[in-house]
Amino acid sequence: NAYYDALAARERTFNREYDLSGQSPIAYIDLVRTVSRALGRRNLFVKVPLGVSILGARLYNALTRRPIITVEQVLRMQEDKAFDWGDAARDFGYSPVSFEEGIAGEVREYLESRASRRGAEACGQRENRSDDASGAVGEICGTRPGGGAEDSPHKQHVDAGVGKPTCGQRGDASSSDGGGLLE
Repeated sequence: NAYYDALAARERTFNREYDLSGQSPIAYIDLVRTVSRALGRRNLFVKVPLGVSILGARLYNALTRRPIITVEQVLRMQEDKAFDWGDAARDFGYSPVSFEEGIAGEVREYLESRASRRGAEACGQRENRSDDASGAVGEICGTRPGGGAEDSPHKQHVDAGVGKPTCGQRGDASSSDGGGLLE
């Protein structure tokens, strides 16, 4: 973690500012293509001249109370956002990953989080049904009686009062359920 590393090297980093950018610059279109590929999505890209984009943003902003894009944001897409992370590498060993590697990890966490939420929702809906005496809750959760967290993103435990398997929390306590790039 770069923040921890900077704090640990306090004698070199105190009162200094660092750019913690990616390994190398990436064009916006390549960013979108990489994210689309990682998500398994196909997108149609249409190149629009800057002037037309600005006009479109102005018209959209005039017609919408809470626009999702502004003229300023359109203009910022034209800016070079390449930053030198050499000082961070020298002072506390910062070593960024490529965008492709970083986004692959983010997408993996995002998809696992979605699957986990869907599984928990299915478990909650099934567990709330009082007429189910079959003990099939574990089947819906992706685990079977006797299975463990390695069988599914959910831990299985037995409800002491009933003896039927029920769904628990995510098996990986280090994962977060939000805050990801794609949320």
